[in-house]
Amino acid sequence: MPLPQYSLSAGLTQDFSGDITTSPFIRGLREPTPVSASALEESRVSPIIFAMTRRNTIIDCGDFKIRTLVKADADSLSANANDYEIWLNLRDRFPHPYTRKHALEWIDLVGKPGTRENPQVHFVIDVEGEAAGGIGLLMQTDVSRVGGELGYWLGKRFWGRGIMTRAIAGMTDWYFQNLPITRIYALVFDYNQPSARVLEKCGYTLEGRLKKAAIKEGKVVDELLYARVVPD
Repeated sequence: MPLPQYSLSAGLTQDFSGDITTSPFIRGLREPTPVSASALEESRVSPIIFAMTRRNTIIDCGDFKIRTLVKADADSLSANANDYEIWLNLRDRFPHPYTRKHALEWIDLVGKPGTRENPQVHFVIDVEGEAAGGIGLLMQTDVSRVGGELGYWLGKRFWGRGIMTRAIAGMTDWYFQNLPITRIYALVFDYNQPSARVLEKCGYTLEGRLKKAAIKEGKVVDELLYARVVPD
C-alpha cells in the first residue's frame, strides 16, 4: 500500500464554509454499515470498490468530482500543490517545492486500478478539469488493519467553497461502505483549527490531544486526533 504524500495534519486551512446538511449529495449519504468480525477477518475488499475503481469517477458532486489520477493531471497537480501554506499543514514527505516530476511520480504510484488485495484508496479532487487537491486513506496493518488514516489537501484557489467538507464527508462514507474497516482517523496540527472544524462538521470526534507529538518547520507542536467509527 503506497504511503500518501499528504496524510497527517490534513492540509486545509480555510475551507469550512457552507452547511453540508443542505447538500443534495450529503443528504443522500447512508450511515456506515456495521462490519462483522468474520467479514473483517476475511480481509477481502468488497467487489463494489473493485468495480468502482475501474471507472474514473468515484463521486460527482456537481461543482467538483473525486476520481482516479491520470498523467494529464501532472501540470495542474504540481501547480496547485506547490504552495508553502499547504505544505505547512502536511507531513514533510509532501514535497516542497512540488514539481511536475513529483506529480508524475505520485500519479504513477496511485493511479493504477485497484484490486481486492490492494484497493485503490488515493484520489484527486477535480474542479473544472483541474487536479485541485487530493484525498486518500493510509490503510493500517496487523491488529490495526480495521482502520485507516485520512489525508487530504486542497489548492488555495479553491478554498472557501465547501469543497473539502463535502469531499471528506462523501469519501468517509465511501470508504466505510467499500472497505473492511471500522475506523477512520485524521491527525491535525493544533494550529490548523479550520481543518479541525471541517472534520467536526463531517462527524469526526476529537479523541484526544497528543502533546508535543510532531515537529514542523523546526517547531514542536501538539496533534489533534479525530476519528469516525462505524456504529455499534
